[in-house]
Amino acid sequence: MIQGYCPICICCPKPSVSAADCERFEREVDYVTGSNMKTVVNYCTHRIT
Repeated sequence: MIQGYCPICICCPKPSVSAADCERFEREVDYVTGSNMKTVVNYCTHRIT
């Protein structure tokens, strides 16, 4: 990991998208895609309420 480098992306789904649908998309698409990218060192999500 590049020392001192911490990119952050905040994603706000549309009001019509449920938290469960958003989390399912992260599990089924984002995690899978990110794990196959050589440039992605670490990927994690947190729900902000």
